[in-house]
Amino acid sequence: MMKKWDKSYPRIKGKIDGLSVLQKVPNIGSISATFDDWEELSGIRKVPMREFGKPENIFNSSDDIHRSKELSERIRESGKISPLIVVIDDDGFWLLEGVHRYVALSELGVKSLPALVVIDHERMLRKKWIHYDLEE
Repeated sequence: MMKKWDKSYPRIKGKIDGLSVLQKVPNIGSISATFDDWEELSGIRKVPMREFGKPENIFNSSDDIHRSKELSERIRESGKISPLIVVIDDDGFWLLEGVHRYVALSELGVKSLPALVVIDHERMLRKKWIHYDLEE
């Protein structure tokens, strides 16, 4: 299954949708604070935006909406983006870190986002969402 993820979510080298991908992943400590049994796919991966819900339904707060719009302008001006942290579990994909960046990227019309991808083994095995062999 790991080979499938490598093919479906390839490593990014350089740019994604015209944006330079920064190497530092913000808030990486959230992973160990959230999960007991997890694995990170190596490198920064290209994850299609379609894997997530509609960005316009994420925020209700006008402050969050305004912050995301300002962030999209900063990203457009700089041409750079920091990777998000994406989790795969029994429910599919969700964003652990980078929700404002996700909304900002959506406003810019990008098709994929750069992410550190984390597999939540505990929920995958408990719900038996998929059967996979880590030695594959």
